[in-house]
Amino acid sequence: MGGLLPSAGFDIIAARVLAASFLVVMMLSLGFEVAALPRKDKRAKRHERRLLVRALILNLVLLPLITFAIVRALHASGAVAVAVLLAAATPGGRYAPRLANIARAELGLAVEITLFLAKLTAFTSPVTMKWLTGARHLDVHDLKLIGQLLVLQMLPYLLGRFAGRKRPVLVASLVRPFVIAEAVLGVAFFALLVATGTLSELRAFGPVGWAAATLFAVISLALGWTLGGADAAVRRAFAVTAVARNLGLGLVIAGELLHDRGIQLSLFGIWLICLVVDAAFAAAVRGQRRPQPATTLP
Repeated sequence: MGGLLPSAGFDIIAARVLAASFLVVMMLSLGFEVAALPRKDKRAKRHERRLLVRALILNLVLLPLITFAIVRALHASGAVAVAVLLAAATPGGRYAPRLANIARAELGLAVEITLFLAKLTAFTSPVTMKWLTGARHLDVHDLKLIGQLLVLQMLPYLLGRFAGRKRPVLVASLVRPFVIAEAVLGVAFFALLVATGTLSELRAFGPVGWAAATLFAVISLALGWTLGGADAAVRRAFAVTAVARNLGLGLVIAGELLHDRGIQLSLFGIWLICLVVDAAFAAAVRGQRRPQPATTLP
């Protein structure tokens, strides 16, 4: 993953290792947790698939288009504006199922949405980001990136799920350490960006980009809630997953396609905005009565 930081060789190597490790550990941990979930009957799966298609259209098509319109309407530019587009192109935040559980949402649906986004975004995110930034055609470099993301995202997830089903007791003991390792790697990457002086660059980006980032989070939440339908638990699942963003995937794509450490640091800020909005929503609706209990994931 070349070009993550335009600085000394050590910084570039460290950023490559941290970004790749963060994504791998995140997906491996997700595979562990999925393997431990119970299976559902076919009738429940068919019902969930219809909702899943709607959620995928929302996350992979509607939100990127709306975000592009927001950025253009506000005349936003610079690293923050590009990072907002990148956030829109990388749905599937790792924390979505946990917040869905807090929000008393349809947990099985929230996990299914997160899983399918994890499977699809290795293919869709580079293409979406190229389109949003004005490049209409893929080249060999883009195809290499897609292959790279398959190795860093899909392969660890499949290995984690396979290990979880073959060695459930061992894997159950590894879930918490891997979640902690994921958090440590994310903080380490942030610290590396700050240590190279990127934090000072954010002062020059202006408020318009951050306004676009906040508007993106709020509109994602509102649109997810609206498209969730009449069932309150489903609406909560749609809303929570619409706001959640895949930080690890975004960092890798930013390094490979955009070569700008300011975009990477901005992406951290946007991810935090989305997390705060999502957590506040989950806490706000938690006390409200839900018409039916959450289902579990296969």
